[in-house]
Amino acid sequence: MTFHPVPPDSRRNSGFFLATLVGAMAIGLVLSPVRPVDAGTPGSTGDTTADRELGQTDFTHTMFDFGGAAALSGLSGVAVDSSGHLYVSDSINNRILGWTSAGAFANGDPAQLVIGQPDFYSYRCDDGTAVGDVEGTGADSLCGPEGSAVDGAGNLYVADTIDSRVLEFARPFLSGVTSGQSAAAVFGHHGSFVATTCNDGGASASNLCDPRGLALDAAGNLYIADSGESRVLEYNTPLNPSSGETGAGDTIADAVFGQNGIFGTRGAMMALPWATSAGEAANPCAVRSVSPSTQTEIFTYPTPTTIACSSTTRR
Repeated sequence: MTFHPVPPDSRRNSGFFLATLVGAMAIGLVLSPVRPVDAGTPGSTGDTTADRELGQTDFTHTMFDFGGAAALSGLSGVAVDSSGHLYVSDSINNRILGWTSAGAFANGDPAQLVIGQPDFYSYRCDDGTAVGDVEGTGADSLCGPEGSAVDGAGNLYVADTIDSRVLEFARPFLSGVTSGQSAAAVFGHHGSFVATTCNDGGASASNLCDPRGLALDAAGNLYIADSGESRVLEYNTPLNPSSGETGAGDTIADAVFGQNGIFGTRGAMMALPWATSAGEAANPCAVRSVSPSTQTEIFTYPTPTTIACSSTTRR
């Protein structure tokens, strides 16, 4: 096979032609008028706006696990009230979903109620729309909810973990709304519905930090696992001011478990009671207290409002 190199003059002429072509295109772009393209509206022609949506319910929603009332992501809590209403903490979607009947629930059933979002296809953290909300944060918003609990009257309590608060919703299925319901009470943030800072103002009986677990006893006393402050707080009948219990009828904690019984401390290790004041050998308040990062601890406070435990701590 004989190789025939391109003559130098041919290469030179090709380069000249290419340069001329590029120059002409540049001049054409400068001299040609630019036709403006209107954004338009969905459904119109001759614009750059999308006309249909696949994968979401409309153009304004971007729910990543698209499924609306039947979708769940990052479950972190379940509660059933005395009427059989089922509540599920859909943490990643920043909402609580409610089903009318836990007993009649079937595979794939859509929820009948959503709390923490304005509709079933919204999912953002603090996406509230109520009057008085601040940048979406208010009585109708949630951000990373975890634990939930119900009292004997059917009121729902939600640990709004990332917002460092607990919200109480008055009998959600009797509210008359299926989305965007506002809470009736807030625990933490000194009673503010629009604050979100962990431990704002310092550890006290009026604030929370990263609350996770909730429980209520038969009397209506509320217990909150205040995870970020390494303690459990008790609220004596917060919805019943006439119960006769000390501090009843408000959202200020009345007792603290851990932190040596002091509301204003928040050490990394929970200072748990070890012995009763009577010094019983078989101590119902005896617990192990170790660093949460190294071991798991289980502790029990039988009838905590009536049994007094000393603040002695075993390390």
